[in-house]
Amino acid sequence: MKWLLLISSFIFISADCQTNHSSVPVNHKIFIELFTSEGCSSCPPAEKYAEELAKDSNIIVVSYHVDYWNQLGWIDSFSNHSFSEKQHHYAQLFHLSSVYTPQAIINGKAETVGSNRTVIPQLMRSAASFEKIIESQQITINNDILSVTAKCAAKNILLEFLFVQKDATTHVLAGENNGAVLHHRDIVRQSFETTNKMTAQFSFKKNYNKDNYKVIILARDAADYSVKDLAVVYL
Repeated sequence: MKWLLLISSFIFISADCQTNHSSVPVNHKIFIELFTSEGCSSCPPAEKYAEELAKDSNIIVVSYHVDYWNQLGWIDSFSNHSFSEKQHHYAQLFHLSSVYTPQAIINGKAETVGSNRTVIPQLMRSAASFEKIIESQQITINNDILSVTAKCAAKNILLEFLFVQKDATTHVLAGENNGAVLHHRDIVRQSFETTNKMTAQFSFKKNYNKDNYKVIILARDAADYSVKDLAVVYL
């Protein structure tokens, strides 16, 4: 398995507030974060599995494209260094000595290899139900700026806003996936975390197709970073 292991110190940027997956209880939402890269040959199977899981409306999946694979021949246009930093944050929380792809995080509480069709359903079944603490959401677009506002009914909560592209395809011309046409779903393009503001703003260009984007709002425990609630807002 061709994983890239990267041993690094933890960096955290703070801002202001289908194997048996059908066994997830009704109305029990699950949030999966997949750390991936177009430069990683082990990642396409994990993305395919994530797409299968997301067919269940109870399972919300997003993909973060990390940038530490870019040095090996192919620059992933969806990669962002802040997503690599987020993965290092998780590595510290889970007491891991390194980061790797593909990695799946379930509700911010447990991690495993992103293509593991045995362990991921087990982690989903054991995951706690979300609390209903995101009370309302509002979204507006003005002058190429997308503004999202959320109201949260709990204390000690970190709100995270994810600007997500629903669908994209890339023809890879170098690296481990040289020659492959990769289909991506639910790619995080921008993110913002806050503890003392309820609004996030993202760049939204006029040529963007609104049907291909959405915003996911997460309410995380400010102490352990676990996901307590989420809301999906469509443009």
